[in-house]
Formats: sequence, C-alpha cells, structure tokens
Amino acid sequence: MRGRKIRKRFRFYRRDVFGTRTHRGGSDMVRLTPLGRELLLRMKLQIIKNIYSKIPGIYEWDAYKQHLPAIKVHMAAITKALEMYKARHVERGLFHFRPKPNLLGFWILCPWCVRGGAQARHEGLRKWRRRCKKRAAIAAAAALRNRPTMDHVSSLAEMKMRFMGARTMLYLAYLVFVSILSCIIVFM
Repeated sequence: MRGRKIRKRFRFYRRDVFGTRTHRGGSDMVRLTPLGRELLLRMKLQIIKNIYSKIPGIYEWDAYKQHLPAIKVHMAAITKALEMYKARHVERGLFHFRPKPNLLGFWILCPWCVRGGAQARHEGLRKWRRRCKKRAAIAAAAALRNRPTMDHVSSLAEMKMRFMGARTMLYLAYLVFVSILSCIIVFM
C-alpha cells in the first residue's frame, strides 16, 4: 500500500499592529495582537450601542425584555475586558483610541505612529521614553514615601527580617548540625 503524498502549501501572511492576516483576503485574521483584540471589542461595543440601541421600539419587545439580564452580563464582560486593556496601555503610555464622529471605527493615536517620516517617529519615540522614565521615577518616589520606617517595626519583626534570607537559614541549619554532631562525639 502506498501512502498519499501531502503537498505542503506556502501561505503568505502579513503582520501589522493588529495581528497576522492572510494576504489574499486581507481581512481574514489568523492571529490577533492585544491591540487588535481591544479594537475588535471596541468596535463590537460601538456597534451594539450605535446600531442596535437605535432600532425603534426595541425596548418594548418581549424578547428584549426576556434576554435583558444576559445582555447586561455580556455588556459588563466586554466593558471589564476593555478596562483591563485600557489599564495596560495607559500604564505603559502606548495607545489612545478616539472614536470617529458619525462613523463606526476609531483613530488610534500613539507616540510613534506619526506622519512626517523617520525623524518625526524618532522624536515621538524619544518623548515616549522620557515619559516612561518620568512615570518610573514618580512610582519609585511614591513607593519610598509609603514604605514603613524601621521605627514602626518591632524588634521581633526586625530579627525575623534578618533571618528570612535563604543563606542565613542554611547557615543556621549548618550550625545546628555541627553542634549536634559535636555533642554526639563528646558524650560518646
């Protein structure tokens, strides 16, 4: 019995900030980046709010009233996911979404996605890095301010903090072992 030969096909993909897509269709996403997932969720939420909520008389429909709890749960899940994505990119200072007026879609604003060539992009990256360093310095200063001083910590807690290290614990175990071994040798 002869097996069938399976031909390997070469597929050409394009990668951009939203994810990896096939080259043929252009809209068939193979894999999404976090930015692409957030944009997709924002688009779905915008469609729900702008299109479905404007259907005349939808709030009086029995089917709508029956499925309202499930709709609210799904809307809350989408909103929570969007808040997570937003917290991440606001923390890093990466992207800002601005909805297009009277259209479905968003403008994505980021420091290095600017027009004007390589020099403008370099300037945007430099400003973004400077902002990140300032944020890190502010966070470090806040952590130092909120750290408890040694005056407030009891002496027992201070001793415990000294003996918390792994090397210290190994050294103590070694001392106990040597003292037990010496007692055995002396008293035998």
